[in-house]
Amino acid sequence: MYVVILFVYSDEPTRSLSGLILKNNIKMHYDKLPPEVLNFIRQACLGSIGDPSPLIRATIGILITTMVARGGLENWRDLLPNLCQLLDSNDYNICEVCCRSCFFFFYLSNGHCVSH
Repeated sequence: MYVVILFVYSDEPTRSLSGLILKNNIKMHYDKLPPEVLNFIRQACLGSIGDPSPLIRATIGILITTMVARGGLENWRDLLPNLCQLLDSNDYNICEVCCRSCFFFFYLSNGHCVSH
């Protein structure tokens, strides 16, 4: 998560690849990850949702939707309220990820299976 979110001076492909590796680890080991790690990832994703890089925003969106697909919205109860609050932002980058994530949640809640 450090490379994707906190190491903003690294190149975008490296940051994105780190996020995709993290996504794969979440998909494979979600049930084994300690709650503190999951909470750190959740907060880091929300804090970086408006990254200036389109590639990193897409990666953050993938991480968010993977966390929900594996753990359900019931395990991230403050996600939708946070996304709705972020939709009030004047920053297009933030609104873009919020809208994409919300679309995925509604798609998933209608019984569709989505895999990233």
